[in-house]
Amino acid sequence: DGEFNYRIAQKGCGFVVVPGAIILHHRPARFVSHVGRMYKYGIATARIFKKHPSILRIRWYALPPVFLVLGSIFLGVVGMIFPFAWILLFIGLGAYAALILLTMIQVTLRSSNWRSIYVLLLLPVQHVVYALGFLRALIL
Repeated sequence: DGEFNYRIAQKGCGFVVVPGAIILHHRPARFVSHVGRMYKYGIATARIFKKHPSILRIRWYALPPVFLVLGSIFLGVVGMIFPFAWILLFIGLGAYAALILLTMIQVTLRSSNWRSIYVLLLLPVQHVVYALGFLRALIL
């Protein structure tokens, strides 16, 4: 969808916003299926980026999970030589954990569903797997 919309916009076409529209997304019933889908989304996003590098001006939100994974690896490795890097790593991961917690609270308040606590597990796994798919497709 993202690449198709990008190509349409590049041709000068506009989009119509329908405020009352309802969008249905198929959600996998199993956690493992969702993880596999996120990995494939990462691969697809990297392929689109290779084909249309300027798309990231619009789809900038595709990169934070990649930077999170690369930054964590980098700071973990550098921390073996310069222990101060470990402090930066823990501050960054702490900030990320706080954002995930706030997201879980927001989802729980909106849905009034106790299962929203799974967001604490789902989002970090989703972000890491997406980033790994992105990096794999970018490198290969």
